[in-house]
Amino acid sequence: MPELAVVVPFWQGHEVIEGLVASVPLSLPLYLIVDAESKPPSGEWLGTRPLLKVIQLGRRGYFSGAVNAGIKQACADGAEYILILNQDVMLKDGWQDFVYGSLVQYGIAGDGVFGHPAWPNGYVQGTFMAVRRDVIERIGLLNDEDFPLWGATCEYQLRACRAGFSVLPVRDLRCFVHMRGSKKWGKAISLAITQEPEKRPLFLHTPPLVSVVVCCYNYGHYLPDAMASLFAQDWQAFEIIIVDDASTDGSQEIVASYEDAWKGVKIILRSTNGGTAVAFNTGVAAAYGSYITVLSADDWMMPSRLRLMYRAALQYPHNVICDDMIWYKPTGPRVVEMLRVEEPLHELLYRNTMHAGIMYPKKAWIEVGGYPPVMGDGREDWAFNVALARAGWVGKRLAYPLYCYRREGQNRTVRSVLPYEYYLAKMRSLYPDLYAEYDRRNEMGCASCGRRNKTDVLPTQPRSMAQGDPTYVLLEYVGNSYGAMTYWGACTGIPYKAGLSPAYRYVRVAPCDVHTFIESGVFRYVQESQPNSGETAQERAETDQEITTNQEVKGQGAGGKRQEAGGKRQEAGRKHGRRRVAIDAVAGGTGDV
Repeated sequence: MPELAVVVPFWQGHEVIEGLVASVPLSLPLYLIVDAESKPPSGEWLGTRPLLKVIQLGRRGYFSGAVNAGIKQACADGAEYILILNQDVMLKDGWQDFVYGSLVQYGIAGDGVFGHPAWPNGYVQGTFMAVRRDVIERIGLLNDEDFPLWGATCEYQLRACRAGFSVLPVRDLRCFVHMRGSKKWGKAISLAITQEPEKRPLFLHTPPLVSVVVCCYNYGHYLPDAMASLFAQDWQAFEIIIVDDASTDGSQEIVASYEDAWKGVKIILRSTNGGTAVAFNTGVAAAYGSYITVLSADDWMMPSRLRLMYRAALQYPHNVICDDMIWYKPTGPRVVEMLRVEEPLHELLYRNTMHAGIMYPKKAWIEVGGYPPVMGDGREDWAFNVALARAGWVGKRLAYPLYCYRREGQNRTVRSVLPYEYYLAKMRSLYPDLYAEYDRRNEMGCASCGRRNKTDVLPTQPRSMAQGDPTYVLLEYVGNSYGAMTYWGACTGIPYKAGLSPAYRYVRVAPCDVHTFIESGVFRYVQESQPNSGETAQERAETDQEITTNQEVKGQGAGGKRQEAGGKRQEAGRKHGRRRVAIDAVAGGTGDV
């Protein structure tokens, strides 16, 4: 028979501990873990138990920290089964039969908690929780950082299920009895809440802390990659909500195969296609997490992403968190740094500075009314980001490449044929007051340049070098986009197209727009001729025709995927003191906030 050990976390429970200890057979190893700031129990009964070990913690570990200390010691002493008990219970006849009988089939078994809407099957709580050693060896210890008191065993069960173990929460388990009577909590929890009321939210919350909304439309063949990256996260206190937006290619069957309440995966199959904004709103509305992040079914995440994003969200509670991206193209991966995340609201009005996978509080989504459904054909993240910023939920950059974005010609950004001006017109209709104020300020600021601001009157074609007025200033694009991207003159409101392709590399810009373009870091002054080479700018452009002619780097567009870092990247990295993190290092979870 496997060796069984009993672990009891102890804190100020002197009046009940003797009764519990007396109910444990003398033949079983018993680990009494005394938390810091509590006197250890005393009495003659201690000397009657040869297999009793009393371990005093040097700092507060609360329930989870004390249990972890006991598990470590019990495993070191060779235990195969471990029974975790609250200090205010007593064992009754039949408890050993339950433990040994259950753990033959289940990795975790014990007293169940039922009624939480996120966990319809219930979860085993720490009042009476039996665990097999192979579960501990596979998934580790309790998460004592995020769940020092309540919720730790729920998160532990979730990890165990995602690792492939079965669990058994039992309603009205009758092989033990509470000595706290009708009180809701035991003494340890009640005292902790009373003595540290500021930590009440930390002490009493239950997973999920984060909800990941996965949107799928005809991407079922990519979904296994996305789901595998979620189950591989080194932090698992999240639920997964997959929303299929009425796929037509059989994706709904693939989505349905992932439904599993034990693993915290719920699915929503829409009968009509409403677009990404509606799909995201459907998923967020069904979410129980305090924080939300979305994932396209054709993308995936680095293993440390949710942990680092959640830590950043706690550190900056009034911000939304945006990490860097890794673009995966047939030619290989490339890190895309989101250098403009923290720019002010007005910068968002004409270009999206954050990708779609930001992490934000659910209350922020409620406050702004969700993703605007009018953006059902794209750029819903752009409109949502403007709404967030307008309400004071501004961006905070997490300078690690953690969001993996597949660019194989399949995604909506690449396939979209709708012009930028189409989406800008929608944005203006959503936020007319913001654009009117921006236009008014630009018009006032441009009074000396001799022309009205016309950001609300779009020219039929953006300006490039070939179309440019020769009296304008010639600039060279030095960013990282090969395809033509639209840049708006802050003074004139004129849209200019620029990119690394020869047709758009050189741009003539109105004199009053030059300063803003140079400050962006992706343009530089050029002379009308190149004295060192004898080439004109046009001849140099023709020479560059042979360079990376088959590259495709589209704008951020629908799905929030534009990154215009350009030549400003290195300077910005030095300015903020950011260490460059190798992709494989991030994948190993070595990064920190």
